[in-house]
Amino acid sequence: MTVDLATGTETVRTQHGANQAGVELFAKQEREFAISDGTTVQGWLIRDPAATGPQPLLLDIHGGHSAWNGTADPVRLYHQELAARGWTVLLLNSRGSDGYGEQFYNAVRGAWGEADARDLLEPVDALVAEQLADPSRLAVAGYSYGGYLTCYLTSRDKRFAAAVAGAAITDLTSFAGTTDFPVQAELGGSPWEARDRYAAMSPLSQVEQVHTPTLILHGLADLRCPVGQAEQWHAALRARGVPVRLVLYPGASHSLMYHAAPSARMDYSRRLMEWVAQYTSEANRPRA
Repeated sequence: MTVDLATGTETVRTQHGANQAGVELFAKQEREFAISDGTTVQGWLIRDPAATGPQPLLLDIHGGHSAWNGTADPVRLYHQELAARGWTVLLLNSRGSDGYGEQFYNAVRGAWGEADARDLLEPVDALVAEQLADPSRLAVAGYSYGGYLTCYLTSRDKRFAAAVAGAAITDLTSFAGTTDFPVQAELGGSPWEARDRYAAMSPLSQVEQVHTPTLILHGLADLRCPVGQAEQWHAALRARGVPVRLVLYPGASHSLMYHAAPSARMDYSRRLMEWVAQYTSEANRPRA
């Protein structure tokens, strides 16, 4: 846009976004869930307001100590596309999320997965009870720490018919030795000082319990969650006969979802939607 300084006349010079004219996004519905230990977890639901009855549900887990909010998400447009295809998307700010006080923020230190799993699973149960989610068509996805939790949950719980792990962490011992993240501060010591705790929190330590078909998406240049984490999970699931696919994005760093080439980001979303649709269908749902 240019502005004539003398008259104040504005002239639009580009047509960026013109193909989005008239597109109305599904609004995020704010929800609060009472967890069994008395904690309240806040989150958001994305669903066609005209829809009735149970739908397939995607639990999408954010990374790190960040938090979901109510604004439109320009990165994860698959949320909107899935809602348009008849899905419900659940976004939760579980323990460890930013914005809910110091105690809530630090609740997962030294207790990855253990402290926050119920914050993710119990709201899913609530939506099933409300007949908003189909219990036989549940999927889970996440990126970075969300990718870790995706693998952790599927190694401890069998309710999910499909999983998509982005930039995942699967073995905390090898992760501690290769990441650029100060993991010892988060996990309560080094691997040799807290060997049992590292094993207890590692998805890989219970990979034999995984039956969920899993898509793994990872940047080859990721220094925060090194690609070996994805390769270990892929190798273990493949050896056990669990449906699994590993997709590596050349040159993509840990900010794959934000700063990779548009083609890579579009590919990420497309693969995620295709995977969860495939394995939540009646014909392809796993039988544990």
